[in-house]
Amino acid sequence: MTFAEALNTLKETRTLSTELLPTLGISFENFLWFSQLSSNRHEAVLNELIAHLEALAATSNIEAFTARNLARNR
Repeated sequence: MTFAEALNTLKETRTLSTELLPTLGISFENFLWFSQLSSNRHEAVLNELIAHLEALAATSNIEAFTARNLARNR
């Protein structure tokens, strides 16, 4: 899965799943923290995460970012 595919999945489903973590560069510890948030805070953090990832996708180094994260999680 590419970064763009993972970001689109996150935006469409509004669900952060473990299969998206390596591609988006999110640690499992952060995933656990995120899963314990209240529903109001969960929605706010999800909006911030999507905005951050969209900004990251607009940079020219997205390929290097994705390759580094996938290599780190192998």
